[in-house]
Amino acid sequence: MNKPYYLGLDIGTSSIGWALTDQNYELIRLKGKDAWGSRLFQEAETAQERRMERTKRRQQQREKSRLKELQRIFSKPIQEHDENFFQRLEDSPFILEHKKVSDKFTLFNDSDFTDKDFYELYPTISHLNCALLTEREKPFDVRLLFLAVHQKFKHRGHFLNEGLSVEGMNPLSSILAELDNLMEEIGEVQFFVQLQPEIEKILSDQALNSAEKKDALKKATDQKNKQLQEMVKLICGLTSKLKTLFPDASLDDEENSISFSFKEKGIDTVLSELGNLISEDQQEILVNLHRLYDWSQLIQIMKDDSTGKTFEYLSQARVAAYEKHKEELRELKKLVKKYNPESYRKFFREMNENNYSHYIGSTMDGKKRIRTGKASSSEFYKNVRRMLEPIPETEHAKTRILREIDQETYLQKQSGSLNSVIPMQLQLKELKQILLNQEKYHPFLLEKDESGLSASQRIIELFVFRVPYYVGPLKNDCSGNGWAVRKQGFENEKIYPWNFDEAIDRKASAEEFIQRLLRSCTYLSDETVLPTDSLLYQSFKVLNELNKVKVNGQPLDVLKPGLRQEVYKNVFGRGNPVTLKALEKYMVKNSYIPQNKKVLITGVDGKFNNTLSSWKKFRTILDKEEFTAAESKMIESIIQWSLVYGDSKDFLEEKITENYPDLSKKQVKRILGLKFKDWGKLSRAFLLLQGEKDSAGNDVSIIEAMWTTDRNLMELLTADSGFTKALKMRQADSKKNKTELSAEDLDDLYLSPPVKRMVWQTCKLVKEVSNIAGEAPQKVFIEMARGEDKEKKRTISRKKQLESSYQKTGVDKTNMCQELQKFTDSDFQRRQLYLYFQQNGKDIYTGKPIDLDYLLHKNRIYDIDHIYPQSLVKDDSIENNLVLTSRKSNQRKTDKYPIDPEIQNRMEFYWQFLRNHNLISQEKYNRLTRKNSFTDQELYGFVNRQLVETRQGTKVIANYLKVLFPETEIVYVKAGNVAAFRRDNQFPKELRKSNSIFNATHNSHN
Repeated sequence: MNKPYYLGLDIGTSSIGWALTDQNYELIRLKGKDAWGSRLFQEAETAQERRMERTKRRQQQREKSRLKELQRIFSKPIQEHDENFFQRLEDSPFILEHKKVSDKFTLFNDSDFTDKDFYELYPTISHLNCALLTEREKPFDVRLLFLAVHQKFKHRGHFLNEGLSVEGMNPLSSILAELDNLMEEIGEVQFFVQLQPEIEKILSDQALNSAEKKDALKKATDQKNKQLQEMVKLICGLTSKLKTLFPDASLDDEENSISFSFKEKGIDTVLSELGNLISEDQQEILVNLHRLYDWSQLIQIMKDDSTGKTFEYLSQARVAAYEKHKEELRELKKLVKKYNPESYRKFFREMNENNYSHYIGSTMDGKKRIRTGKASSSEFYKNVRRMLEPIPETEHAKTRILREIDQETYLQKQSGSLNSVIPMQLQLKELKQILLNQEKYHPFLLEKDESGLSASQRIIELFVFRVPYYVGPLKNDCSGNGWAVRKQGFENEKIYPWNFDEAIDRKASAEEFIQRLLRSCTYLSDETVLPTDSLLYQSFKVLNELNKVKVNGQPLDVLKPGLRQEVYKNVFGRGNPVTLKALEKYMVKNSYIPQNKKVLITGVDGKFNNTLSSWKKFRTILDKEEFTAAESKMIESIIQWSLVYGDSKDFLEEKITENYPDLSKKQVKRILGLKFKDWGKLSRAFLLLQGEKDSAGNDVSIIEAMWTTDRNLMELLTADSGFTKALKMRQADSKKNKTELSAEDLDDLYLSPPVKRMVWQTCKLVKEVSNIAGEAPQKVFIEMARGEDKEKKRTISRKKQLESSYQKTGVDKTNMCQELQKFTDSDFQRRQLYLYFQQNGKDIYTGKPIDLDYLLHKNRIYDIDHIYPQSLVKDDSIENNLVLTSRKSNQRKTDKYPIDPEIQNRMEFYWQFLRNHNLISQEKYNRLTRKNSFTDQELYGFVNRQLVETRQGTKVIANYLKVLFPETEIVYVKAGNVAAFRRDNQFPKELRKSNSIFNATHNSHN
């Protein structure tokens, strides 16, 4: 086709409608068909679930490889004794008819020793381990040795404390010393080390439950120190309040109620939920408090009830727990038979909810064992209490059982949540001793192979080895998921722990990992981003917030020239989180604002979101107030390495000492203890981009302009600014040689998965259409439609919510409640009706009664208003952002936010009434009563959330289409349906003649 044509696109997150017209906006034909249609594709989702499954699959594959290699080491001696042993293990999941070897038993099928004999000798694998550990002068069957070692490989324990001693127990003194060091860094009183005897005695006392441990520690410590008492609650497994735990944390009303416990949530979950509410030092305190809690749980497992001493080996503790469970079960059965015989079978034999059979997850049905899901210990304990009710209080066994239930130590199972605190070192200790005891009876354990290691040494190497995460998958395939760099000569060699360093180039693999990890700058796609904790990026974030702070509507520098820089150095320079109160206190102390006169500080809502924490940390480590250029460069490098290699301390230490040998061992050790997280969105090149000149004629960068002026980033990047022009020139230079588009080009963009797929599919479609047409379109008209919201589900009907709230207000017998009963659940799908009852029948801004009949049948005077204006954020949440008011009040309010102080002063008492009785949510109340306007950071967040699937996607598509077709003109069309375009007269001038192109694109979806 040689005539110019136009292309219209109607783009969604799972489909694209398209049509080609001539210059008169009439459909054209290509290859005998009308040139219009649609492209359908599945909407993309985040890779989180897939990533978790892939990680799990790799872990399983590596475990299988370890077990296969272990089997290879034991293969020869076991085959000589029992050639079908491994085949029987492999056939164990199958019924007899499907087994390759039709042996009745799974483990042992000797004439004088079968599975039955094995389980009589060793009821659990811990009994076998215990025998191998203690009976040192007895040779064990090589198959028994294999089963014991195999179990250790299946349950290696956690690798969270790689520096732990071989004994497997974290020294309590080191945990307490670390806690005191952290308390000193944040300016709090040190008390943990001096309390070590009391802490050790109380936490290891098995006769005390969590509440009793807390009470005992409370008496032994400073009872007036509320922060200490909250820490005591945490290490005892009880719930602690965040506000009391960290009093200096700046929390709003809703956040003040946050509480958590280590018993219910792991430390990773706790830290992710708290987010930026606490400082990094406070996060480190929580990590060490959790270590102390884990220590207390582990000591409970390892302690001998009868002697009060600690078991030497984990298996000994397991055997003791098994025997204790056995005795307790015998005693309970005896009591039930005596006092409640009619319930015996129901509780111990039948599979009923929360009985003993349900608790252990199995029962016998004749000769067949039935296995099911297991009941939780708390539900089982409730049932036991009910079973004990008929038993008289004079029965001592009943008192003892109830006591152990309170301590949560009654009828404990071998498997449970406590196993998560067992470190790898405890299992390793047993494995080494088992192999050592049997080496003199099994010579193959001492035989060395070509690696120069004996079988015992290879087993231990297999057990303790983990592939470093920065090396990644060892098998590089066409999928591109692997980045491990192999050394010359090992390209096709199988990797083992003992040849890992010979075969894998750790440093090269780590460098490749960094390159894959780093993302591109939001503004300069050919530059990589900075860590969020880098000195430069932290300075940018703090200045971006601080520059918008005003006192009574005036910038800080109006109060005193250079006050902004002074606040930056003296308030933020301490590196701690800064609250509005802290800023006010500093300014009053230095007489910048009157002490008793109320002033309005705007631009920040309660607290600043950013700190200079990295500056503080390295000032302390280097013992310097200011850094030279070389020192700043060193710090930036260390922060980047720490972020990438933080979990591999040895590699990080080698990297630091190799590049900065002048750092002392003490300084390196302190650096290794630092933790950094996350990457920013901007690059160093962008922040140092020059685009303006100062009064002396010197070039000024973006970060320098933010320091010398009170402009934030968005103000510096206005349409006609020098920085914008410099940025466009820099972007143009990076795209000069770009003539093709690949899917990898989208990886570096901060777009959601649905938008990335939408962009890629659109570009593929346009390219395909242009190839069929034989030339590029003269114009491309783009309309962007948002993806459909996913269906929301309510668990409680709106009517029932209102009924419940009215009962709490005490008005459940009044006219309002009677009116409520006239409507069905489905009636409350009407937002006006729901808001009417939610506001107790009154106008939210005036308090005047609303005429319900007028509202429902002939409404001309009432509106649904958005508290957060629609011009700023798209939030149609009826629970948080919609209110019912008169049209007159709505017009008077306009799009201003916050709400007029006059309205707030008049209505705040009534809003508080609605909130107290759960008629409105806490978030809606906060929005109604907020006094401060939005900060620039909040506005920036609103824009990002709204544009991620609309305008931002449109611009990305347009940019790539300009790369593919430089001569094509891109025409933007306001999002919405065709009728709305006609009504609002929003079509481009040339489209008003005919709607053919958009009739076609919209119809293509039908």
